[in-house]
Amino acid sequence: MSRRGFTVIAYLDDFFICERTKQRCAHGLRVLLGKLGFAISWSKVFDPCQKLVFLGVEIDSTSLELRLPLTKLEQLRAELADFKQRKHVSKKQLQSLSGKLNWASSVVHGGRVFLRRIIDGIMKLKHDWHKMRLCGDILHDIHWWYNFMSTFNGKSLLLNTNPVTSVYTDACKTGLQARREVANLDNLVDTFRSYTYAESTKKTYQTYLNSYRKFCALVNIPLVPLSKENLARYIAFLSQKLCFNSISNYISIIKLLHLEAGQPPPIDSHYIHTVLQGAKRVLSTMVQRKLPITPQLLKKILTTLDLQNPNHISFWAACLVAFFSFFRKSNLFVPTLAEFDAGKHLSRQDIVFQTSGTLLLHNLKSKTIQFANRLLEIPLPRILNSPLCPSQALLLHVKMIPAVSCPSPAFLHISKGTTVPLTYSTFLHMLKHSLSQLKLDTSGYSGHSFRRGGATFALECGVSSDLIQAQGDWKSEAYKGYLDPSFSHKQPVMNAFASALSQ
Repeated sequence: MSRRGFTVIAYLDDFFICERTKQRCAHGLRVLLGKLGFAISWSKVFDPCQKLVFLGVEIDSTSLELRLPLTKLEQLRAELADFKQRKHVSKKQLQSLSGKLNWASSVVHGGRVFLRRIIDGIMKLKHDWHKMRLCGDILHDIHWWYNFMSTFNGKSLLLNTNPVTSVYTDACKTGLQARREVANLDNLVDTFRSYTYAESTKKTYQTYLNSYRKFCALVNIPLVPLSKENLARYIAFLSQKLCFNSISNYISIIKLLHLEAGQPPPIDSHYIHTVLQGAKRVLSTMVQRKLPITPQLLKKILTTLDLQNPNHISFWAACLVAFFSFFRKSNLFVPTLAEFDAGKHLSRQDIVFQTSGTLLLHNLKSKTIQFANRLLEIPLPRILNSPLCPSQALLLHVKMIPAVSCPSPAFLHISKGTTVPLTYSTFLHMLKHSLSQLKLDTSGYSGHSFRRGGATFALECGVSSDLIQAQGDWKSEAYKGYLDPSFSHKQPVMNAFASALSQ
């Protein structure tokens, strides 16, 4: 059509013909029909006119305006107001918003400048149900769109696309090209820095930062720099609701903020050292750990389950895998139905059934494997004729609830007739329900009780500390604080003393 001298815009099966006269528009339609062989839906054809709606945008050639329909404009304003209040958003929700903003950009001149970073954020999410935290540049762009659309009347002029003047430049390395290269490198540096911390660490630091901001607002001081006297006051402020170990964690954000600002951290002073030492003595550092799950307790939990129920089998398999593998709950269970990540959570594809038992092979990202730089191999035993066999329970679970996607979470659950991932909250709810049936205090147990119980049982079985550390993938010797040997395990020590002294 363009070779025939017609101005035509085509979008899939929609065609927009724009000419100077009504007769030429009608002639263009006849050419499109008769010579190109298109099948036209006449009910959707608009006669040549000076005002029509194409792709949701009203085009007025009389006033030379582009207009957004008022109803759609109000809907977009409401959606932007909703996004402005959100903290997390899924990939599908961001795609929906970016599509509407891209449509609005046909009328909002320069709008796509404030859409690019939203699209970049979408590209980082693998699946539609994956979520991201709304913060930084993406949130700033959403705020820009919200502020602009709140006062925008939905109209813009049809501008002449011909340049007013021409700009000439050379290929000097210190000119435009050099600045672009520097900008690209700076963007890459910013990207690297945004991946400094794992997502879980970012959430933790955000909690620390929110607490520190609250204190600064309370005493009317800036975040940086902080004097050692005000830091001591912040320690006292935290001591009203936190234990000493938590205080030490919370004030770590202050050091980080000062390093980012190029300021000396006030933490490294004798005055603060004495304040912390005194707080440690007053508050004590004893940690209230959850009670360990023992093999005896596992057998009691089994009596509360119906092994004909697929969901009970799923829960039981998760209990045994958690006990024998020493896995962290963050790698066993997904936090919500929409946040499964095969690079972090145990999946069906990681499970290898063997005659000697089960092998869990996972190149995961965990607390000690931040960069997926090694393969984690965790063996599970095959215990013949035992209700505590993790391999048998896991195999039964896989057969009773097959995977419906690939990759798939290791543990699945049936909810309202639909197969969904077994989330940690669902697992914990089922655990507390079983414990309450056994008349036990449910507040003393959590998902971490399996990791602690498995490590303690390994110690009582005579397994060396090195092997316990390897099975639980502990990087430091902090795992020793989780071990809780029973009285019967400690008794041989005193028996050895008595035997030596009686000779």
